[in-house]
Amino acid sequence: MKNERIVSMGTNSMIYHKPGCRYIAKIKQQNKMSLPKSEAKREEYHVCRYCNSMNHHIRTEQQRIEYYSKYKKMQFNYINGILYVKTEIGCWKLVYVRREEKIALYHRNATTKPLDFEHPQYEAYHRQEDKPWGNSIESYLDYI
Repeated sequence: MKNERIVSMGTNSMIYHKPGCRYIAKIKQQNKMSLPKSEAKREEYHVCRYCNSMNHHIRTEQQRIEYYSKYKKMQFNYINGILYVKTEIGCWKLVYVRREEKIALYHRNATTKPLDFEHPQYEAYHRQEDKPWGNSIESYLDYI
């Protein structure tokens, strides 16, 4: 379930993890407990720094990214925690927003100059307002 979080009952760390976080493997099985995100927050747990990042999404969704690269002819460039996506018709950037624990989508502004996909971070982008916050990279790749 995407809203479930994993906590460790054997420590005082008060950290919760998203499914797929690599640190879940370090929690002893008898100490693992699954909670809805809202309950974990109510109990004053805070999100793990690793799984509250784009790095976590890149790692857990790597196979899907490879699928879109191979079959949908999308190009990807991951620079400083931001995933840039190039297609035949445009360029987007996916930015993980820690305070929201979600991903935001931005689209490259219209321009007559060609895209330098080696350095897409120097392009101007605007927020794709018709697409609300996302929980996964794949949800945006479907949209794009």
